[in-house]
Formats: sequence, C-alpha cells, structure tokens
Amino acid sequence: MTTTDTRPTRTEQYDDEPPVELVCSADTLSTTLEAVGSVVSECRLRLGPDGLGISAIGPATVAAASVELEPAAFDSYRSDGRTLGIDLSRIDDALSVAPRGPIRLWLDPDGRLRLAAEGLEYAIGLLDPDSIREPPDLEAFSMDGAAVQTEGETVGSAIRAAGTLADHLTLGVTDDPAFVAAADGDTDEMSLTVPESDLEGLERPPTEPSRSTFSLSYLEAIHRVLPDEAVRLRLGDDEPLELAFDLADGAGRARLVVCPRIRRG
Repeated sequence: MTTTDTRPTRTEQYDDEPPVELVCSADTLSTTLEAVGSVVSECRLRLGPDGLGISAIGPATVAAASVELEPAAFDSYRSDGRTLGIDLSRIDDALSVAPRGPIRLWLDPDGRLRLAAEGLEYAIGLLDPDSIREPPDLEAFSMDGAAVQTEGETVGSAIRAAGTLADHLTLGVTDDPAFVAAADGDTDEMSLTVPESDLEGLERPPTEPSRSTFSLSYLEAIHRVLPDEAVRLRLGDDEPLELAFDLADGAGRARLVVCPRIRRG
C-alpha cells in the first residue's frame, strides 16, 4: 500500500501555480476511477480544457472503458492540457483511507501527483503515459442492436445469479419484448426475464435478434462498479455489450464495453 508522504509540499518552486490542480469530492473521484479499474490497472489520464477523460482497454482486448468528467463535476479545475500515466491501485489505496469530503489533487515540482484531504496527504509517482497501451476508440465497436435502460441492480442480480452455476451469461431482448438473462451449468440453469413494462426504456430493431453470451469473469468485475440506478445497455447478436451510466450527478459519463467470448452455434 502507498504510504503517506509527510515531506513539505513544494508548490512554491513553480513560477506561478501548479500546472494541474483539481478539487472534487472523494466519492466522485473514487467512482470514476473504479469504473476504469474494472478493466485495467494502469491508464492515461487526460486533463484537457473540457475536463477529465480516460479511455482504456484490457490486456486481453475483451473489455474496454471510457469515462469523462466535465469541469462542472469539480469544485475547482485547472489544467494545462497534459496527459498523466497513473497506477489506479496506488490512487485507490490513498482514496480508501481519505475522508469522504473534498479532495485536492495537484502536480508537484517533482512530477508526482499529490492528493490531500483534511490534513492527510499522499504523493504518488506517475508512469510514463507512452508506456501504457494506446486507448481505444469505443466508437469503432459495433453496437447497433437493442437498447435497454434498467436499474444497475437488475443487471447485477443476473450476474450474481449466473455466477453460482456457470462461467458465462447470455443477455438479450425477446420478441415479447423483454430483457432476458440466462445461464446454464453442468446440471443447473437460471433465467431472469424483465418485461418491457418493468424497464425504464427499451428500443429493439424489429427484425434483428439481440442475443449474445459473455464471460462472467469480465461481467463480475464490471458489475461491482455499476450504480444501483439507471444503466443503459446496448446489445446485438453476438456483438459487444455496452453499459453506460452517469457520473457526478450528470456532469460525467462512463461507458464499459465487453466483447462476446462464447459464440452460439
């Protein structure tokens, strides 16, 4: 675990102000980074004039994540537009013991990222952004199938249930129409059906099937970061699954994508 750095803050060595300085709630930062951490352990953190952005793809090229936070998500936001390479586990260590109030982040003269909250301060070494895998363009993924909006808890329940008997989960939309989830093990099986009337939204191409099977190892990692409230799913026939949800009371967005790993015969 990263230990607290007790050396004096050296921001006075800058000619003016630190080139990067952000203030936001610890919960907002934690939720945002956890979404990316469900897919990768290291990422490039873009700090542009339009806010914070991260895109990353897992080492097996099966799962990808993209998050954005507008400047409105922060109490204070200033950046010179640079990109930082970060080890998510080290920041998570700091956030796990930080108070839940506002947290300040800034780049110190030694090139480290500092986090401070109510007297607790960490100094975290950064990674070379060029050493981290190039982030994906999520728009390149084919996701033209059915669109479902439901509570994150509904998706989580299906994933947890499937995990008791199988290593995969099939998600789809039926002709009824309804959102369905199903899994089968050696002797047991489970299914979950949510009719359109119980969904917050459902759009389905009239003539195209929407049914794909995914490895639970990826879905289980992702479901832990889903909010209990609205989650938007996009799924087609043996196509990637997209899960999207809002961050920071609507001032941010997260998109998680999982490719199907088991093809139906």
